[in-house]
Amino acid sequence: MDDFAKLATIIGGVATAVTVIITLVAIWHESREARFSLNTELLMKLQDQFEAPLMRASRKNAALALLDILEKGQTSYNLGNLVRVLNFFELVGWLWKRRAIDTNSTRVMFSYWYRLYWQAITTPLPPCNLSYIEDAHRENPHLWIHAKNLAKIFIPTGHYPNLEDLKESLKDEANLTER
Repeated sequence: MDDFAKLATIIGGVATAVTVIITLVAIWHESREARFSLNTELLMKLQDQFEAPLMRASRKNAALALLDILEKGQTSYNLGNLVRVLNFFELVGWLWKRRAIDTNSTRVMFSYWYRLYWQAITTPLPPCNLSYIEDAHRENPHLWIHAKNLAKIFIPTGHYPNLEDLKESLKDEANLTER
């Protein structure tokens, strides 16, 4: 084989390698773009669900029930609304754990409400000094486990607002109207 043929073979091999590298980079880039797009779409759907009339009504009634519980230790409101809100955060937690939604976007979109509801259900209540969530976990320790894990990204250790701020925020939620 002459020198020209060897050089052509080397150039062909290098060109093939460069083409493979460019293709892999393009695939990686396209994959990132698709993942970002899916993440954004999923977060927007979650936001729409959270702001839907049924969920807004559930949030309002859950806040009213939590205010009753925090102030009186009990409530006459239907706790099914609180369960609906907690189930929403369970879904968010599961999607976050599965990396279907990213940490920063999830924190930006839902941390305020999560912190509000999670603090309210984890506040110990007299006379038994159990919180709503502790009481529920006595019957089912796996209940809202993914929602609980969101505290890792939403609530820096010891950064709950004080009880009066919590009540004021719950009052804001209790005044929600349909859109």
